Amino acid sequence: MRAFRGVEEGMAEQAVGVTRVTPSGMKVLGTVALGNFMSGMTNNSVYTVLPLIAEAFDSTLALTGWVILTYQLTISCLLLFVGRLADIIGPRRIYISGFVVYTLASASCTVAPTIGWLIAARALQGIGASMLMATSPGIVVASVPPEQRGRAMGLLSAAVYLGLSTGPGLGGIVAYLWGWRVAFALNIPVGLLALALAARTLPRDRPEGQRVSLDYSGGAVFFFGLGSTLLGVTFGQQWGWTSPSILGLLAVGTILLPLFVWWEARTPRPMLDLTLFRSRLFAAATVSALLHYLSMAVVNLLAPFYLITARGLDPASAGLRLMAMPVAMVVMAPLSGTISDRIGTRAPATLGALFMVAGMASLSMLPADGSPDTIMWRLALAGLGAGLFTSPNNAALMGAAPSSRRGIAGGVMAAARMVGFVIGVAGAGAALAVALAARGATAPGLGAVTVAALDDAFRVMLVPALLCVLTSMARGAEGRSGDDGSAK
Repeated sequence: MRAFRGVEEGMAEQAVGVTRVTPSGMKVLGTVALGNFMSGMTNNSVYTVLPLIAEAFDSTLALTGWVILTYQLTISCLLLFVGRLADIIGPRRIYISGFVVYTLASASCTVAPTIGWLIAARALQGIGASMLMATSPGIVVASVPPEQRGRAMGLLSAAVYLGLSTGPGLGGIVAYLWGWRVAFALNIPVGLLALALAARTLPRDRPEGQRVSLDYSGGAVFFFGLGSTLLGVTFGQQWGWTSPSILGLLAVGTILLPLFVWWEARTPRPMLDLTLFRSRLFAAATVSALLHYLSMAVVNLLAPFYLITARGLDPASAGLRLMAMPVAMVVMAPLSGTISDRIGTRAPATLGALFMVAGMASLSMLPADGSPDTIMWRLALAGLGAGLFTSPNNAALMGAAPSSRRGIAGGVMAAARMVGFVIGVAGAGAALAVALAARGATAPGLGAVTVAALDDAFRVMLVPALLCVLTSMARGAEGRSGDDGSAK
């Protein structure tokens, strides 16, 4: 009777088109999620120990900032190249090599004798992180059934958000107890564990049997073009937007990035297959991702100014309130992925973008008096929007790419996130500076003037969030994606 019941249940599942994730697929998902958690934890823990690093090396704040900036720039500029490399030689090799590089770089950070050494080690860490970020989505997509792609992307997003949530607190605790170097040393045991799991669980690469050359010329043009642009955007407010250095950096980017597109459209073996963007779904999901992460960066930058600078809270008290956003993201991301598997990605992603707009609009009305706790429900609202948007949008972007292009698709997705964050931080900083200057202030400080300037900055930066809603809606109707990434 039990055997008959098992056969009957199996036939029922087949009838409704349900395919369960295999145990090996769950192991792959768990392994990649651990890597995502580690990268998220590391990214945010460094912010906490940055003042300690400056004190230890007696370096200026501007020089110490390169500990973070070098890492972010390296990742952003290498993601597409690494993604294409994964399509050629296989994602497993790149992913495992990325863990080796990341773990060795973390060890190098812990023994850095100078600030220059630490910055160089962070660049190496960025190379490893780019190898992990570009390949992890494709590895997971290849290991789960298409109808559970959203849920898988949701779990990956939740792992990143959990790492982002625990990073500042964990980094602060270990730095307080044992020093800032231990904050980097945390990556070593986690990296070794993830490396061992990856070697055991990730499926073997299956090369296509033909030798394909890498587009080194396109990779170099993209690296210097994007790097110059991001440097110009990052330091525009600090150095002056009309300074020769900033104008020169932006001019280089303005020349090289269009040159990169021109080259990729004509070379027989491009680094970035531009035909991917002929898919309305892929193009809309990519632009939506960039706009969404730009909006997230705005919230991440401006909210601490409200709590610490304008309202006078200590960093620990502010940190507890700021956790409202990532906690909401951790809860919502897996749920939204499951929902998108059932109803498609357009509705939940667009609804998430609307929630982000609502959250930022509420943050543009922060009070100058009363309890600072009122920011928590506003941050939670934005966090719900982020969690609701990310999983379906990531699933749509990866699902729109054929299996032979999942590496570069993962690189595009991660690049949209990194570039969005950099532009968002620069844009929010510029908007706040302009709003303060309009009120006769040269810098943020305690009191109502800074609160009013923050409100204005949030209103200005609502524009990208609203555009995200439109681009998310513009993806159009979608069918269920097959294993090859094509809509059926």
